[in-house]
Amino acid sequence: MSQARFAPIASCLVALAAACGSAPPNAATPATPAKGAASALFTTATAKTPGRCESLRAGHPVPIEAGRGDRVVLARDGARRIAYVADEDEAAIHTVDLSSGKELGVTGLSGSPSAIVGLADGRLVAALRDRNEVVVLEPSDTLDGPLTSRCTTSVASEPVGLAASETKGEPERIVVTSGYGRKLAVLDTVGLGSVFQVSLDRDPRAVLIDRNRAFVTHMTSSELSVVDLVAGSLSKVDVLTFRELARPAPTLHADDGPPPAGIHGGQVFSLASVDDRLFVPMVTVDPGEPRITGAYGSTEVPIKPFVGVVDLASTTGLKIDVPSQTQSSHRACMLPRAAAATPGGRLFVTCAGIDELVELDGRADNAAQALRRRVRVPSGPLGIAADDAEVVVFAAFDREVAIVPLSATGDVVRVGLSRRAGSRDESFERGRKIFHDSFDLRVSADGRACASCHPDGRDDGNTWSTPDGPRQTISLAGRVDGAGPYGWFGKHPTLDSHLKETMHRLGGRGFGDKKDQADLAALETYLTHMKAPVATVAADDEQVKAGRALFHDPKQGCGACHAEGGTDREQHDIGSGKKDEAHLAFDTPSLAFVSASAPYFHDGRYASLDDVLAKGKDRMGHASQLDSTERASLIAYMESIAPKTEAPIREALFVAPKALEALPPDAANAFEKGVLDASPPPLALAGVDFDLASVPVVTISPPTAWDTKSDVSQGDALPEGELLWKDGCGAIPHHAASTLRFDWRETSMTAKLERCVYAPDPNGYFLWSEMKSTSMDPTKDGKLHVVSREGFIRLGTKEVRIAREVSVDAVAIEDGLLFAYRTKCDACKEGERDTLHLVVASDSESIFSARTLNLEKAHADHTEALLMPWHLDPWNRATGRHIDTRSQVGAPTAIVLRVDASRTASESEARVTMGRGTCRGSNFGTCP
Repeated sequence: MSQARFAPIASCLVALAAACGSAPPNAATPATPAKGAASALFTTATAKTPGRCESLRAGHPVPIEAGRGDRVVLARDGARRIAYVADEDEAAIHTVDLSSGKELGVTGLSGSPSAIVGLADGRLVAALRDRNEVVVLEPSDTLDGPLTSRCTTSVASEPVGLAASETKGEPERIVVTSGYGRKLAVLDTVGLGSVFQVSLDRDPRAVLIDRNRAFVTHMTSSELSVVDLVAGSLSKVDVLTFRELARPAPTLHADDGPPPAGIHGGQVFSLASVDDRLFVPMVTVDPGEPRITGAYGSTEVPIKPFVGVVDLASTTGLKIDVPSQTQSSHRACMLPRAAAATPGGRLFVTCAGIDELVELDGRADNAAQALRRRVRVPSGPLGIAADDAEVVVFAAFDREVAIVPLSATGDVVRVGLSRRAGSRDESFERGRKIFHDSFDLRVSADGRACASCHPDGRDDGNTWSTPDGPRQTISLAGRVDGAGPYGWFGKHPTLDSHLKETMHRLGGRGFGDKKDQADLAALETYLTHMKAPVATVAADDEQVKAGRALFHDPKQGCGACHAEGGTDREQHDIGSGKKDEAHLAFDTPSLAFVSASAPYFHDGRYASLDDVLAKGKDRMGHASQLDSTERASLIAYMESIAPKTEAPIREALFVAPKALEALPPDAANAFEKGVLDASPPPLALAGVDFDLASVPVVTISPPTAWDTKSDVSQGDALPEGELLWKDGCGAIPHHAASTLRFDWRETSMTAKLERCVYAPDPNGYFLWSEMKSTSMDPTKDGKLHVVSREGFIRLGTKEVRIAREVSVDAVAIEDGLLFAYRTKCDACKEGERDTLHLVVASDSESIFSARTLNLEKAHADHTEALLMPWHLDPWNRATGRHIDTRSQVGAPTAIVLRVDASRTASESEARVTMGRGTCRGSNFGTCP
């Protein structure tokens, strides 16, 4: 193997601005191996002429999915399959051979790569997050050689998302999103020249290109930005607007504009697409009403997994119900970080916090509820890519790559990645894992991690109900070290005391034990050293200069409490507190990175900095006297308040890792194991073939309107012999009991599936009452004959009239676990035109349960059933089937069944998927 496979790209990148050039005179020379590091291999890469970005050699490894950006890019070199991995911590790109499961080489960079993307010709593009640069790289002649820098350019602050695509015959172009800079930039691939850029809302993250459109996520919002790459126009689509939580408008600070109520989206870091569907893994967040409460957020579990879906053909969101059930969030995917999809609707999402890769059914109405598989991976799974054989996950915290076969039977291969010599800070790394751990019961009792409210170390953009009143989340990155006192009231002199109160309010048991003190110290190390974005606002900008003068003008008074944008560490009563506040004096917060922390004020009452200045009623300074131009200058200065340090060029040896240790168990101690036993992780459901085309279809007409006060007998009369009366209750029809092994009328099925009507009407007001009935009889060919009737019964005379009847042989699914048929009604109102009918064993006292799924456009629907052996026994006898539950005495195994139907606006036919699983059913309710 070449002795030059590990290579830092050194100072040549500094001299490369918008164009390129040859290596500068002071290009670094190869370092000397440190004593004891003889196994480390190293070299230095330099840029080559002719000084532009074009590829200089043919035969590059070809990207398997050119244009898709992530921390992992897969490529093929003949029969060989490799993965490029962007390692932000080590400021490097690793090359991994997927066939052998070995690291081939590592290329050091001058900055930390947050994303990479493969171009069609095999070149690689990296976004250097802490340098605010994009660099084009080229593979060497051999896969184990270093990547060569071709050219670089500057972009807006904090580039975090990359994609590439051809646009209407134009050459391939690069699209980059900048988080702190709130920009989307389009660059050409010839010289990295700027084509155009678009301003975006706060915290843009991932970008995916489809049909000349760039879809962009925002870390703290369920709303996607959609940029037309031809016209340069901007539109938006929200995947959560369909089911917002209804609440009365809050009265707190009504004159200033109250914080928004309802459910928000959060943790939106990634996108994946397949089969004309764009998947948006995220969580729903219910921060509670803006008032004093006993904890943070609503009384239910305030964060729940969710996957939004956008129909790429029509650019519309699928209408999906927000999960409402109260359940423990432990072991759920509460910190989704990366996503990839494969044909057939297989959606893979990496989950920081539980360190798992989950496979979801992308055909389901809510993929987050359609779990197919869970795979344990090393810590910090932040990157992912997939092909037709396997899923490759980059676990950034452990510096490992996990190669997961698509087949559930294969073994997971772990590949350790090289590190820069001396780069390990064990306390920082331990603290980062605790910060992201959603199963650390010392932090919270409901599955919330520190990162749940502070993604990327920032803030979630929400205003939470708290014991002190409504409180907007504070951004942490770059603002914690030496910033005491802590808390909105400034009542905690130390970070330690502030953390303890926060964890108590989250229901966590805290770090009170002596053995926990090292972990608490590690968490504090991470909090005080987490990276902040690097601002690129020029200090000599005229608008910034004008704003700085206004800021420090005694007439405005801003600088009195925020000298140089900092804090005086004092508490002030500025008249902003109202009746729902524990105290009226608030601590002065630092203004560092203030542009990325909307909304503003302690209760989030102001949506923008301009609102703070224009509507603040001179509570802080006298900015309301400024005109719009002066306010814009003042805002420009405030947005420039951030460290502007240049990331140094780091040269170091890369040392190969030691042998990998076994992954830690899910439960670290007996207490956590007890919680897992009481609240098991979400159940994985195996896919079951469901062919919608094989389901019989019955065409029906709209229901007949009926005047309940009329004497007229409308509809078709039901033969008197089919009317069954029992105990004064009328039910229809009389069943064909001869086909069954027992008398159907003696079972509880009549009470369950047929509506009882008592006669006469007690008040004598209605002459007719509506009746609905369904009879079901098994047929000799294994189907279920279903007769469903809707009609009316005349009270007193027991005359029955049928207005609509459906007669069909429903087909068996999964060997009779359920039966299905379908009705279509072209003349019916929306919501009743296309319906899937399911007959399944009842989970109550009856034998059968009838359920329906809506197959309308742009809609999603589902049904679930938990079937215990005592439900299935009468089902088996009635249908002549035998559904095995693999029962065990004392702890029978129940069947969990879920059927989903979803249909986008551009799809002519709904997608129906079915999942079946088993779980331990007992009196303790251990089934999810």
